[in-house]
Amino acid sequence: MPTDPPRPHRHDGGRGATGRGHDGAGARARGRSGRETRAARPDASFPRSLRQTFPNDPPLFDTLGTKAAGDWNSVETDEDRRTIRSRRRGAVLEKAIREAVLIELLEVGYGGLTFDSVAARARAGKASLYRRWPTREELIMDALNHGLPPADDGLTDTGCLRDDVLLALGRMNTTMAGPAGRAIAGLIGRRHRYPELAVAVRDGLVLPRQQALVEIFRRDAVRRGIVLGSEADSLYDLGPAAVLWYHMLEGTPLAAAELEKIVDTVLMPLWERAVESARQGPDA
Repeated sequence: MPTDPPRPHRHDGGRGATGRGHDGAGARARGRSGRETRAARPDASFPRSLRQTFPNDPPLFDTLGTKAAGDWNSVETDEDRRTIRSRRRGAVLEKAIREAVLIELLEVGYGGLTFDSVAARARAGKASLYRRWPTREELIMDALNHGLPPADDGLTDTGCLRDDVLLALGRMNTTMAGPAGRAIAGLIGRRHRYPELAVAVRDGLVLPRQQALVEIFRRDAVRRGIVLGSEADSLYDLGPAAVLWYHMLEGTPLAAAELEKIVDTVLMPLWERAVESARQGPDA
């Protein structure tokens, strides 16, 4: 019986003349099915590094700020997705929260500031605020403190009392023009409504920084070899009070000429009078 000739061995992996194998349609179908399956997975678009670390952890999405816990695809905007991908931590997050506090104080005041409003502005979870600052007062005081220069920042020693005092008041003038300074001026101006907070701001933030100016005068007294009594007590408050009052009234920093006028016509003459009184003694 005649036999069929052997079929030639194919080197095209089983593909026919069309270049498509007998299972090409099935592979394409499986490919489409696979794509549809991947698109339907709630974590399909989530950053790969976090999918590998937390492959089946829906609560993670909620902690990162999505609008529907466990469903990354339900986030409404690309901006929300970018926010989640760039989640801030540690010092970066705390800096954003403190900046949000200052903006809220300037825009809505102490009465309108809430943990919700700060968290929304800082794009942070409200729980992250409560973990660090249990009360609204602690949150505000910490934000103000970080927005101010250190308490000893004004202790310049040029060897000239007038120049040191002028530099210290100049720093105070610049600080009061910044967000933290303007917020402090607003809180002090409303101390009748929030007396406890105003006292905390005065004692915890203003007076420690005003102490730098006191130390400048006392340093000059040591150089002159005198011991001051109560003669200069009121003098220490005059310069800072003038700067603060001007900012509360005008809302702008003093010009350099105005600062020099305060120092030359008020502070320095009073200081020389206090020094002379100390030299003459209490019985003079």
